Amino acid sequence: TWSITVPDTSPNRNYSLYSTDDLSLPGSWDPVVGQGPVSGNGGDLIFMDTATSPSCFFRVQVELP
Repeated sequence: TWSITVPDTSPNRNYSLYSTDDLSLPGSWDPVVGQGPVSGNGGDLIFMDTATSPSCFFRVQVELP
């Protein structure tokens, strides 16, 4: 299980976690099920994923609500 912390989130933004196991494919980012969009809370947000790939990469998308 992976834990990704986003510090100092804004209540005026929504945050979503995406993952890929291949950075060479630009369109290969998939949303992590159940991990967004989540409204910021003014503090840290913690996202979780149970990725089993030996190499997994994550990014957090930040959007206006």
